[in-house]
Amino acid sequence: MEHPTAKFLKLRCGDDIVSEVVEIEDDKGLTFILVNPLKLVTVPTTQSSMHLGLTPWVYPKVCDAQEFEISEKEVVTIAEVNDKMNEFYWTNVEELLKESSPNTRSDSAATEVEEYDEETLEELQELWSRRTYH
Repeated sequence: MEHPTAKFLKLRCGDDIVSEVVEIEDDKGLTFILVNPLKLVTVPTTQSSMHLGLTPWVYPKVCDAQEFEISEKEVVTIAEVNDKMNEFYWTNVEELLKESSPNTRSDSAATEVEEYDEETLEELQELWSRRTYH
């Protein structure tokens, strides 16, 4: 299944977010609906370098529906992500959707889950085992 291109958002609070974004403009201004937003984090490696990772911005255990409204005033910048990050984002979203119960998925956020090869699944499991909790 072809996915839309996710967007990168730098928020005033300092968070770097990758998300599917719906823009709504009305008389109050521009509002962004973030669907399945993931926070961009750095993940240390054993070679003293850093890799980029994605973690839920708001964990599904906190909010079942992973759709959040934010005002344009909270966004410093927004841009489409590159193809590699877009694929990484959607792989992570699909893994999160697999983990959640069908009863807790938001209908508009639910996506078709594709099959991934073992190597990709192992890489994702390793990445998710390094989640940062605050």
